[in-house]
Amino acid sequence: MRYSASLQRGPADELHSCATVPQAYVREWAEHHLTLARRAEEAPRAIEFEVQTVHFGTSFLVVTMAGEMSVEYGLGFKREWSSRFGQVWTLGYCNDIVGYVPVRRQISEGGYEVVDNHRYQLYTGPFTEETEEAIRSAVRQSIEGDLSCPA
Repeated sequence: MRYSASLQRGPADELHSCATVPQAYVREWAEHHLTLARRAEEAPRAIEFEVQTVHFGTSFLVVTMAGEMSVEYGLGFKREWSSRFGQVWTLGYCNDIVGYVPVRRQISEGGYEVVDNHRYQLYTGPFTEETEEAIRSAVRQSIEGDLSCPA
């Protein structure tokens, strides 16, 4: 199942100040977005990526996601689905690399992975607070879709 995660957009003046910093990845990010602006091209404001689930009866559920996922996703899926499945495993880095994907709580806390990782991917900004619920909803839909299929 594919879903879309929205990205924040930083202030325009941030691009100009970041274009002169010593860190190469930050300069590259700023130069990329300044070039897009000069060409009047819009940078993507959302990233599409994939969630997949597979279960083996009620004994084992695997949730796969396309990113470096916060451990809190796996812990949350385990809490949510362990009454229905004996084992719940959550795997990241599946089918794509979309960078570090924080949960809502982490976005307000900041830190390197939340605030800075998007620059390595050349995204406009960090993931929005709605990202966590979009992921959880996509996983629920995938699992419920799997359970509704006849065996």
